[in-house]
Amino acid sequence: MKRYWVIAPYDSTQTHIFEKVWEYDLRMGVIAIGWKELGDVSRMTDSDLKSRIMQVYGEKNFTLNFNSVWRFYHEITLGDVIIA
Repeated sequence: MKRYWVIAPYDSTQTHIFEKVWEYDLRMGVIAIGWKELGDVSRMTDSDLKSRIMQVYGEKNFTLNFNSVWRFYHEITLGDVIIA
């Protein structure tokens, strides 16, 4: 079943960088979410990711941060629609 996701490819307050990232994503047919400070999260368990988020970002917005990254890697599937 096709699902719809709203994803910002970069911090929208940084307009110049946002536009560059968005143009790249469109050209390459991908969507990026950033979070480079976390490292390669694609193979992390949920506990590993929680620990890493706490280490890098602390408690502020912890649940939102975890859910955003976890869902990106584990729930979005080919054929889903991305709204940026």
